[in-house]
Amino acid sequence: MIEAMPKWIQPFTYLKPDRALRLACEGRDGRGGAMTSCDVQLFALGVIASVLVGFSACKFRGQMS
Repeated sequence: MIEAMPKWIQPFTYLKPDRALRLACEGRDGRGGAMTSCDVQLFALGVIASVLVGFSACKFRGQMS
């Protein structure tokens, strides 16, 4: 699916949290992927989630004051 996208937009797919989750799940679905093969994707998903939660908390705090 990503390969069908234009070349200039493909790098932006790395910013999508669902891509990291999909790759992590593919590594654990029994096709021979060990848990260590999806550690990078899970870490990336955690970083994205942390950044978004932090940004949301700052924006919410700004609206409350």
